[in-house]
Amino acid sequence: MPSDQYSNLTHQERRLREQIQKNFSLGDQRIVLEALVFAKAAHEKQFRDEGAPYVIHPVRISLTLFELEKATPTRVMAALLHDVVEDTGIPLEEITRRFGKRVATLVDNLTRPRPIDETDEQKKRSKIQKFTEYLSADYDTRLIKCGDVLDNVRSWK
Repeated sequence: MPSDQYSNLTHQERRLREQIQKNFSLGDQRIVLEALVFAKAAHEKQFRDEGAPYVIHPVRISLTLFELEKATPTRVMAALLHDVVEDTGIPLEEITRRFGKRVATLVDNLTRPRPIDETDEQKKRSKIQKFTEYLSADYDTRLIKCGDVLDNVRSWK
């Protein structure tokens, strides 16, 4: 079971900001922190099954990238934004405009299209199909998806 700190957004966000400051140039810090603020606003009214604000999930994925020494500004921004299009209705074009084509491509790679009236059976098939796509995706997509799955497993009660 995760520790209290694991589900504490303030704690996890502080850790992420420290890593960004320590590892990225001032220019990169600015745009990555902008992605964090954007993700927080986009997921503002959403919560995880564990009860924490939803944005803690992309924050923890980003921290995993730092822990694995695989963090780049592009990867961290994509990790922070990876569920924005799928879960909030913000269009991919907005991600492209604000954060660039490469970040938007990664977000798109990690987004599973969901019809409004999707049945449980359709959802199951769609998730399986999308997972097979991840297996042949580029390295950055696979890396972020592994962090996504790892965080989901770590947050299980």
